[in-house]
Amino acid sequence: FLRDEVAKFARLEFEEVSFRFELLSEEQKKEENFLSFAEVEEDIKAKKLSDKKHKILNNKYIKDAEDIFNSKIDKVVLDEE
Repeated sequence: FLRDEVAKFARLEFEEVSFRFELLSEEQKKEENFLSFAEVEEDIKAKKLSDKKHKILNNKYIKDAEDIFNSKIDKVVLDEE
């Protein structure tokens, strides 16, 4: 069933599609730099959060406020959406 669906999606003949499933140990995952879909999603989410924090910390108004109050913002807490 899966092979047939992939063949249809890729516009290939059924015989042109093949799969190989292999379980990787943690060591093999590290060697091959393999990430699961969940790990990729986590990385994307963490990058977006980091970018938001960086954008806030470097905002012109935040910088101006730091100068006015002679202080430095050391922590930004964002809600995860």
